[in-house]
Amino acid sequence: MATTRVLDTNSDEQALIINTENGLLLVTGCSHPGVENLARDALNLTGGEIYLAVGGYHLRGATRAQLDDLVEEMKELGVEKIAPTHCSGDLARLAFSEGYGDDYVEAGVGFRMDF
Repeated sequence: MATTRVLDTNSDEQALIINTENGLLLVTGCSHPGVENLARDALNLTGGEIYLAVGGYHLRGATRAQLDDLVEEMKELGVEKIAPTHCSGDLARLAFSEGYGDDYVEAGVGFRMDF
């Protein structure tokens, strides 16, 4: 278990990195520095592959075009499964659901996934 670096933004934030048999589990809070930046930092720190990125992505004000670009960026980073939660927004959940298809994980309060 490790964390990303504290990324310097208006609200310093980091994410939890858990190594599982399937790959890395990236657990974010609100992703104020950007979920893609937290994912990139986790990859740089570990050299592993992200199996699942779960948590808030702080995207409520994002446009559909911005969200589609983010979906592609997360895929390019090799994030296999995606699970946006609380502060991601409905439009972001829709964009990730459409972009990731079967690799989209519906998550929220009480979410549980075994590794």
